[in-house]
Amino acid sequence: MLLFPLAQVCAQSHSDLIERTIVVSVVDEHGRNLRGLGPNYFRGKFRGKPVETLSAEEAPPHRVVLVYDISGSMTADRPLPRLATERFLALMPPQVPVAFLSFASKIHDQLTFQTDRSEILAHLRNPDAINWEKNAPIKGRKTALFDALSAALQMFGNPQPGDSIMIVSDGGENASRITESQILREARSAGTRIYALLAANPLPTRARAQEEVVGPATLRQISEATGGDIYSFDMDELHHFAEETPPRHQDWVEKHLAIGLAPLEILVREMNGFYALKIRLPEPVAKPQNWKLEVVDPATGKPDHHLVLHYPSQLMPLPERVP
Repeated sequence: MLLFPLAQVCAQSHSDLIERTIVVSVVDEHGRNLRGLGPNYFRGKFRGKPVETLSAEEAPPHRVVLVYDISGSMTADRPLPRLATERFLALMPPQVPVAFLSFASKIHDQLTFQTDRSEILAHLRNPDAINWEKNAPIKGRKTALFDALSAALQMFGNPQPGDSIMIVSDGGENASRITESQILREARSAGTRIYALLAANPLPTRARAQEEVVGPATLRQISEATGGDIYSFDMDELHHFAEETPPRHQDWVEKHLAIGLAPLEILVREMNGFYALKIRLPEPVAKPQNWKLEVVDPATGKPDHHLVLHYPSQLMPLPERVP
């Protein structure tokens, strides 16, 4: 009789270790969210063993932190990053709370979560409101991308399924105190998805700083590892559409900008149309470990290769609970 309560505690502890909730976005080849999928549509494997899907709930939009790069390579005289960010805010459902963080060599301004976009928009449109570091010498320009992402994760407090970060940057990183592996560990542990609007630099590789060459690939890796996604736009290719033009041409300009930034709609749909998937693993996660998830036809068991899944590619050990 004395052993029975102990057995219950052990069983509960084991259940806590192997059951968890992950966030998954499922889109078709046209970028449209797939809705109405039940748990039998998802099939996972962990260490070669099947993962049981206990439930698949379509979750409502949650919170977003907008992280805005104001380093020298993202200077205010190039309006595309701002216009892309404004387009992103316009596409976000109005009920989604959005916070704001700007950074360069250090963290600059932070605005708390709010559904009203006016304060963020006023901040973006007022050059004096942002302390651009464009006047720093090219060799002396610093960008603390990883530190900014870490600060953005802290803004969530207690992270919830569906929380996400949208970073607007060229991917440069050369000033953070934390490393790429550390920010990956933080984001994966929090379960927060990281998305990116990547401002592509049109200069040849030899004319760019080393951190601007490897940065985009690093940012893409972080986005994919956390279940997020990335959209890259060429600042110079779209720049002429954003220049000052006579009012009679404004409709033409806005039309071409809308076409160039249309992929943003896919990112926004992915961020806000997702499943909270409750899964049971075959065994506890002892260390960071890759796993596989796919959507299948329940009738045949065959995967649908026309669909794209965005989910955290690596499972992390759960933190020990404090009694």
